[in-house]
Amino acid sequence: MKERRQYKRIRIDLPAQCKIYGPSEICFSTKVYDISPGGICFLTNDKIELGTQAEIQIKLDNNEKITMKAKVTWSEGPQGAEPARAGVKIVDIAKQDLERFVYFYCQRLFNFLMSRKKILIIEDEKDMVDLLTYELKQKEYDVVSACDGQEGFTKYLEEWPDLIILDLSLPKLNGYEVCRKIRREKNDTKTPIIMLTARDQEADKIIGGVLGAEKYITKPFDSEHLLSEIDKYLKAN
Repeated sequence: MKERRQYKRIRIDLPAQCKIYGPSEICFSTKVYDISPGGICFLTNDKIELGTQAEIQIKLDNNEKITMKAKVTWSEGPQGAEPARAGVKIVDIAKQDLERFVYFYCQRLFNFLMSRKKILIIEDEKDMVDLLTYELKQKEYDVVSACDGQEGFTKYLEEWPDLIILDLSLPKLNGYEVCRKIRREKNDTKTPIIMLTARDQEADKIIGGVLGAEKYITKPFDSEHLLSEIDKYLKAN
């Protein structure tokens, strides 16, 4: 069973040398898969027995090398296209190398957080909000939500989202009114707006387009299609 991960793990791709101490000593070149302040995950040829001691040398971006002694806390064999991997907990590292390692992690974490995209969902159906929130967070988007048009417009002003998923039929302010306020009153023509509606009327699509919505998707919809549209608009921005 995998040891619980307590920190945000950051995906990286760094060359490393690994020495495994077991029944027989094994040395091999590998790549670090992700890191956290407490340990690293690296690629292996096969599963490694839990508790195995290891010595790992990582080459950082600036060509500095850090060396650590570690213990294997989880390991899994190849699964489909995914390679075999192992996770280790650092048990001994020189102070200077530890400082370099933590500094490197913090840099990568900062870059990761700054690059995360935020999506605002304005939708009054809780089940729909919960489903979209789960799927978007799985893709590592930040998500905020509002259950009516007025709250949605307020959240837009407060949160500065990178993309808005906007239901058409909302209490207080409907989707058209929210879209108009964003595009006309705030003169924001850059934030992509994807409209969701249960009505499949051509007139609704025309109005949404005139008001500045990038996409009009009819419920029920394929979530994979919605996610691909979100990815497309965010990459374009």
